[in-house]
Amino acid sequence: MVTDDLKDEPKILLGLDVPIKDSQPSWMQFAGVFKDDPDFLEIMEAIQAERNSDDESEVDPSYYL
Repeated sequence: MVTDDLKDEPKILLGLDVPIKDSQPSWMQFAGVFKDDPDFLEIMEAIQAERNSDDESEVDPSYYL
């Protein structure tokens, strides 16, 4: 095993400052950007209506066979 091979080798400690990552995901700074945007709400409603429709005219059945 590799760790067994290296256990007797000399170790070198480096004094490196490793930055600690924020506990908050980087995308969180953008959360809520479109909260009060009426255009974004309109787009989201159109997307939801498309998802809820039973229209499968754009579905190519041969793709799923």
